[in-house]
Amino acid sequence: MRRLTIGLALLTLFAGAYLYWHVSQPKHFTLKAINHTDRPVTSVSLFGTALDDESGISDIAAGGEAQLTVTLKRDGMLRVRIEQGMNRADTILADDVARLSNAQQTLHIRPGNRFILE
Repeated sequence: MRRLTIGLALLTLFAGAYLYWHVSQPKHFTLKAINHTDRPVTSVSLFGTALDDESGISDIAAGGEAQLTVTLKRDGMLRVRIEQGMNRADTILADDVARLSNAQQTLHIRPGNRFILE
């Protein structure tokens, strides 16, 4: 009985240590932007309360692509902003990054001011 108690205590200790380690690891998010238009994209930015600072990529050539990876906080909102010429659009990627199911998404920038996230 005593060995069982010690075993359960050690198991609980290791599980707690692993959980703490897992939660304390930084969470990364990658956005791949693909420009399917014949005009360059001025910028694609990630911003919101889930980030310490706004991060972005600029000057994606017509038919080109770029990738942006950021380190997220444990919670908060994540948004994306796209600028192409005089057009500007932004949307919410995640209301709370703690519930973000996919750490990588692709943004397709299509003709006619269409922006598709997968």
